[in-house]
Amino acid sequence: MRSTNLRSIRFLLPFFVWLLATLSAQERRISIYSPQTSFALPVTQHAGQDYVGLLELLEPLGNVGALGDNKKWKLRFNQMDATFEDDKTSVRIQNKDLELGGVFYLENGRGMVPVRSLEPLLTKILGTKKIIFHPSARRLFVGNVAVRYSAELSKSSPPRLALNFTSGVNPTIATEPGRVRLTFTREPLFAPLTPGPSTVASSAPSSASQQFDDKTITTLSYEENNGIAALTVLTTAPLLASFSNEGRTITLTVAPPASSGSTQPSAQPNATPPGTIQAQPNGSPSAPPTAAASSATPPATSIPVVASTHRYFAVIDASHGGTERGAALGDTLAEKDVNLAFARQLQHELQARGAATLVLRDSDANLTIDQRASLANSAHPAIYVAIHSTAQGHGARLFTALLPVAGDPKGRFQPWETAQAPFLQTSLAAAQGIALDLRSHDISASITAAPLGPLSHIVAPAIAIEVCPGPAGLADLSSTAYQQNLAASIATGLVNMRRQLEAGQ
Repeated sequence: MRSTNLRSIRFLLPFFVWLLATLSAQERRISIYSPQTSFALPVTQHAGQDYVGLLELLEPLGNVGALGDNKKWKLRFNQMDATFEDDKTSVRIQNKDLELGGVFYLENGRGMVPVRSLEPLLTKILGTKKIIFHPSARRLFVGNVAVRYSAELSKSSPPRLALNFTSGVNPTIATEPGRVRLTFTREPLFAPLTPGPSTVASSAPSSASQQFDDKTITTLSYEENNGIAALTVLTTAPLLASFSNEGRTITLTVAPPASSGSTQPSAQPNATPPGTIQAQPNGSPSAPPTAAASSATPPATSIPVVASTHRYFAVIDASHGGTERGAALGDTLAEKDVNLAFARQLQHELQARGAATLVLRDSDANLTIDQRASLANSAHPAIYVAIHSTAQGHGARLFTALLPVAGDPKGRFQPWETAQAPFLQTSLAAAQGIALDLRSHDISASITAAPLGPLSHIVAPAIAIEVCPGPAGLADLSSTAYQQNLAASIATGLVNMRRQLEAGQ
């Protein structure tokens, strides 16, 4: 892989996207949507029921801590106290008992609760009645966060299907024979906003279907399962998907017919506007051409591609994950967990400033350096940010790539080991901008060049940020308040350079 040039990498990107999606689909998970953030957690089986770690679920939602021994596990969330006992079916919350519908159990110090108990349990712990849980799909909504949608089919020739959402969305778009599928992994997508007379919804909120009186675009169906929601459009012709209205509208239109002398219409220069994906009934998605594309067009592939081309401002990559725990930051705190929590905080701060952001590793999964680089490059971000954490130092350490000495590139393509070379100056400028904002808030910041993968393989400005302890020492690494303060300064530094960074997209 190390000798692979960027042209070869383009052919492999769809495989890596498909691989990551396949691994995610095989893992049982629950998705939680809240005003602060949206995230997913793995689900385990115990005594024939689905279980999830309660501390991990509550960490992104507020100040939480837990102490326990072999039998009792005491939880504090904000000002609320709860006491759980191993192998018991009830919990005591603020001196009142609540039935869980299954036993609570301890697993290596982790408090595990039945997924079926989450709606009543979180209603008590969070002190709100605005909790909706879809148990069959394992999707949990905290507060008024649901994104609704409506569909309108234009009777123009050719027809156009406009999908309007109450908030901006960024689904993955893939094709199968005769259909286009939009998968929403992070958005709290709900059933249709205002079902018309042609809409038939099931008694459960997990599916709905709308029929159209059209021979080309015939059906739109909604379904949710395993922590995700999806919209599927049945079609008899190739469709183009385009985004508008800040991601609140997705329009599907029939692709223009190929000219008589062209066998690869989607590969022609400017045939597809930036930010669109062409979906063909034979299952062959076609991405917009890139500056590095050669005149020869690779054969079409049936593996889905990411529909986020030219849409993400930042790709944030939480380093380590899965069996790779990273550094031990305390008796029970692993670097991989701090990295993921901080990546989500930074995503929240960037999105609050209007910058579309993707967290590359958004679960406890293993990814190789090459996979991370390839997946990040396929998203074409304005900047790539790798997240690390350490028990040493204070504030944050910023890194840019330290590239090996390379000879002249062969042909038009930059070698894989030095793909970052054209972006090094902009990467350094981004690091300097972040450091400036951190120091203006009395947060220590240093900048170093280091041979860190996958920075050298990224074809966009790329930096790594190592989160260090704050005034409270190691406790700050797992403190939501400290992470949020640090993430806010980093996000401000990045957004201040937005025009310069996006100029290279």
